Amino acid sequence: MFGTYLRLERKRLALDSGTVAEEMGLAETYYRLIEAGRAPLNQGLSFKWLELIARHSVHISGTAAQIHLHRLALYLVGVQIVNADMANMAEYGEVEHCNLRAVEALAERDADFEQFHRKTKNYYTLGDSDEHQRQFLEEIAAPCVGEFLTTAGYANPSGADIVEQIMPTKMLLELPTINIEMISRLVTELTARPFMHTSHLAATWESRMARKFRAAHGIYAHADVLFG
Repeated sequence: MFGTYLRLERKRLALDSGTVAEEMGLAETYYRLIEAGRAPLNQGLSFKWLELIARHSVHISGTAAQIHLHRLALYLVGVQIVNADMANMAEYGEVEHCNLRAVEALAERDADFEQFHRKTKNYYTLGDSDEHQRQFLEEIAAPCVGEFLTTAGYANPSGADIVEQIMPTKMLLELPTINIEMISRLVTELTARPFMHTSHLAATWESRMARKFRAAHGIYAHADVLFG
């Protein structure tokens, strides 16, 4: 999953594997193995990879990629733990579904990996079809890796993180200025609104919106609402 994420990020930045390998001080053959999921990314290369992604992101889009070092470090440690568990299982001849069992063991120990596994666990139910696996890795797993690396409060989001998920800052800044007043008014109205929809709120809303009604359909508990 991580290797697929690296490959898609490289393509997004219009880089070839040789360029990335050279900038990171690796042989191209080894870097291709990393992207194929057959070799680990050394944790000591974290800064080099982050700097590479940030530098080329600025060149492509004008802004640096928002990947957090501590998130990348956590993910790489998780990969290392899974690989170690798989090696131990293989040593004792427990090779069947060892990758899934190792990931599940990690998920039980950490809330972030538990959430990540919940989003990506269907990968382990796929058959041997290379096309199905490729599609899952590119369309579901790789974006989940990206979310893991860029979200500071991944399993326990803060209020700011929740707001960012609902209305990303980038999307808000792209709105025409004239629409900002509409968003502001909506926020003001929703702030004063309780979670429960009461008859008083309904009556107030109906009074305010009455001139816009053309027809109404509903079920009433008391007939005097209609004929009183």
